[in-house]
Amino acid sequence: MIRRYWLEGDFLMEKGERWYVPTSGLRRELLRETHDAKWASHSGEKRTLALLAKSYYWPKIGEDVQAYVKILSGLSDGQDRKEKGCRVAATPPLSRKTLGEHSMDFITGFPKRSSSTGTSPFELAIGVQPRMPLEVAKQKTGGNSPTAYKMARYEQEMFDEARDSLEKATRWMKKYADRDRRPLEFQVGNKVLLKLTPHIWKKISSNTRQRGLIPKYDGLFEAIKRVG
Repeated sequence: MIRRYWLEGDFLMEKGERWYVPTSGLRRELLRETHDAKWASHSGEKRTLALLAKSYYWPKIGEDVQAYVKILSGLSDGQDRKEKGCRVAATPPLSRKTLGEHSMDFITGFPKRSSSTGTSPFELAIGVQPRMPLEVAKQKTGGNSPTAYKMARYEQEMFDEARDSLEKATRWMKKYADRDRRPLEFQVGNKVLLKLTPHIWKKISSNTRQRGLIPKYDGLFEAIKRVG
């Protein structure tokens, strides 16, 4: 059976190597760190949820992220409206020399992950995501090599799933094979027939033309001792 939750020391882990966050106070701190920190640069709802859900989990985490980002977005819009009248357009000075000066527009707001692959360009090129501040606390759980720990955990989960599938298939095959069978156990003194091994049967058949008349069993023999 695949485990959904398990304990690692004093921490409750959820499938996918994520820590379960039980208290609302700690949840707010994680939301603030994921969205408000300088490294997070006030990401949108999808980006904030992707960063948070990578290492942590709690019920209705998506709804909490949506509400938190919506509140802060409303505050930001109000501030922009207040400062709108104080801003003036800035134009670069005109150059007096040909190709003497250059101007450039910086376009931002591109998605952090591809909607098709679900991964970032960094992860596709390197193989892993860059370490974020939220993942520093998981070093003790992941050891000195978080990538190796993640791979080992993934392989263990795959092994558990494969083992469960094999056990299920074995039970089904046994049930199907035992449909027309009954328990059979010999005792000392019973008369039994012995099935000829392929080597003996081939040796006998080489000396006769009527191979179809050669019996596949020989006996009767008396069982004198039980082995196993």
